[in-house]
Amino acid sequence: MPRKMITIASILFAAILFLWICYPSEAYVGIGFSSPSPRIIAMGGAYVAVADDANAVFLNPAGLGRNQNDGISIGYGSLLVNRKEYYYAGLLRIGNFGYIGTGYRLDKIDNLSFSVPVTTESAQDLNDDIAISYGFKALDSLLIGLKFHRISEQIDAINYKGDAYGLSMGLLLHPINQLSIGTLFENIINTNYKYSNGVESKIYPNVVLGLSYQSIDNRSILATDLNVKNIGNNAELQSASIGAEIRIFTNLSFRAGYLSSKDNNYQATGSAGLGINILNNLQIDIAVQHTGERKYVPQYFSIGYRF
Repeated sequence: MPRKMITIASILFAAILFLWICYPSEAYVGIGFSSPSPRIIAMGGAYVAVADDANAVFLNPAGLGRNQNDGISIGYGSLLVNRKEYYYAGLLRIGNFGYIGTGYRLDKIDNLSFSVPVTTESAQDLNDDIAISYGFKALDSLLIGLKFHRISEQIDAINYKGDAYGLSMGLLLHPINQLSIGTLFENIINTNYKYSNGVESKIYPNVVLGLSYQSIDNRSILATDLNVKNIGNNAELQSASIGAEIRIFTNLSFRAGYLSSKDNNYQATGSAGLGINILNNLQIDIAVQHTGERKYVPQYFSIGYRF
């Protein structure tokens, strides 16, 4: 397909997504990815086959192997009046052996209400995720990555705590130019969630499959993801997403996407955002998420720097 036709098709695709986002809907869903990156949110979560920035630390460590620069990214998300998210991701090249990355995400909910007596005056729900990832290029067309992370939850008001440790593996395959196939195998080793009351709950493996296509002139990306949960124990489709990124000008990109999630009875929820690049090193990303109720519009912001 000619380059001009690909670019036009990409722009039309993003425009249609944007119109759908603005169309009234009764659906509402809070996108709860491992990284509240505005870029990922804006593209509906379709990232596993894209994975070309610091967010790969969380969502596909194989993508670290395709980076050309060290970098950091910090972000903030306001999902509800009383729910905020904060995250950090950084990556560092280790000679000719690929990249190592670290990441931290905090999901904080204030002013919780309970139907049971509380043990403290605090009423917060804190969820965090600490990740250490490594990615490298195994072949010209194959990248491999590993992620070790700890997830935890703490509800101070009812003296509730729990945590778990997991190992995930990511792959990125480039069978032909412009086309990428991404896979993330989460919790590939048996993982148990251990609670403060001594109870343990097994976390079953998940698989995320992704496909992305980048135009020949590198001005647009189309991507889609499928997330299958509980492999080996009543496996089910958790979510499906589709998204696009269009570089409108040299330093300005427009993004839009749609997510269909089991948590929202598979009703599609849209999102959109912008990416602003300053002097090729500083990256500013913003995103908003559509909510049918219109009571609160989740907003996301991040700033990143490449060294």
